[in-house]
Amino acid sequence: MNRKTLVLAAAMGLLAPVLAACGDTEGGSGDGDAIVVGTTDRFTASKEDGPAPLDPAWAYDVGTWNILRQTVQTLMVQPRGDGEPVPEAAESCGFTDAGSERYSCTLRDGLKFSNGDAITAEDVKFSIERALDIKGDSGVFALLSTIDTVETQGDREVIFHLTGADATFPYKLSTPVAGIVNPDDYEKNKLREGFEIDSSGPYTLKGKVEDGTMVSATFTKNPSYKGL
Repeated sequence: MNRKTLVLAAAMGLLAPVLAACGDTEGGSGDGDAIVVGTTDRFTASKEDGPAPLDPAWAYDVGTWNILRQTVQTLMVQPRGDGEPVPEAAESCGFTDAGSERYSCTLRDGLKFSNGDAITAEDVKFSIERALDIKGDSGVFALLSTIDTVETQGDREVIFHLTGADATFPYKLSTPVAGIVNPDDYEKNKLREGFEIDSSGPYTLKGKVEDGTMVSATFTKNPSYKGL
């Protein structure tokens, strides 16, 4: 499982705004110099307690979520500071009925995974249903428990039919468990073991692993990223 301390939450919490601040208007680094952030925390993959610490369908702690927010894109995102979630991988999202039981999102045009594969509404459907079907022992799937069915219309529209009124649903779509993953890299009914991540966030991650523990992580600009 993930071994966590307060140090990681503090260090990785600082990392999110730092990474964003180092980019130019196109999201790249201005001078090419790396920013190094230290932490005493460890991410450990354990067969018994947590074989997939960085899988969105499993991760449920502050430290890991801060890593996933840099690498795994969600339809909505929580802005820094206070405020309601705003579209990220989505171009627009909103309730389409008076009872807050039908929520529709339209993806940004030309959205791609970091390997260049196009992202479609079916990929979003796959990712959400995957987290619900796996039902990871961490319990993070419960954040999506108000989803009854997921429908797609064309390549860019995703419609969530909810079991009841849920005004907090946009917030839930901004959490990493709702992250969009590539079906070519993530099995439908099985967690992805280890420390690899493939998605469409602003950065890609390469971890250095020793004896089942990630001892360092390098974030690199994702040239295919489209979002805030």
